Amino acid sequence: MKKDTKSEMIITEDAFNGIINFIGAHKAERGGFLFGSEEDHIIRKFVSDVNAKTSRSTYTIDTDYINPKIKEEWNTNGYSLLGIIHSHPHGSKSPSAPDMSYFSDLLTYVKRERFFVPIANTAPDGGFKLYPYVFHDSKPELLPAELKVVGNDYQIEKSINKPDHEKSKKKKKAHKKRKKRLKKKKHSRSKRKETDTLKSLLLLLIRTFILKMFFHLIIITLPQIPYKL
Repeated sequence: MKKDTKSEMIITEDAFNGIINFIGAHKAERGGFLFGSEEDHIIRKFVSDVNAKTSRSTYTIDTDYINPKIKEEWNTNGYSLLGIIHSHPHGSKSPSAPDMSYFSDLLTYVKRERFFVPIANTAPDGGFKLYPYVFHDSKPELLPAELKVVGNDYQIEKSINKPDHEKSKKKKKAHKKRKKRLKKKKHSRSKRKETDTLKSLLLLLIRTFILKMFFHLIIITLPQIPYKL
């Protein structure tokens, strides 16, 4: 198995305690189902497989129980089946060959980005211990995962850059100044245009007045030529 340090099995306290109280409290083999959202892959609910057929070396899933349960969890909580957990006798830490064969067949029908298949050793068998494993993208390669128990309200922070409030303030201030400067400039242009228009009108009036005066003077100063028959 290839080591992948990026793989984590994140599980809430309630779900983890449910595993301890059911699987961890009984001799191997016992099992159950792991539910949560496919958006964050956090295991938020453990459902025990109470009517499964078990022996000291085998665990057979009660499909008549789990199939309606999968539908119920989806309709009620929006949860998908994210994995299956079961216990092994003490010292057996990984899925067996029959386990791997079953999971490989299952993943041809149940398509998941991550599907968890942890193995547990139980308290009556010598001490509770959980060994997390995961399949990625429904591929048959099994990878060990790192267990992470979190609070029931835990949310994964999205990988979006948090806004820098100082930069945001400076940006807003600069934008405000630029807007004010542009407004002032626009007002100045408008005023200058208005002044230029008034100047043009005044010049036109002056020119008109001068022309009128000029023609008036010409008319006044023209010599009177006597009319001859």
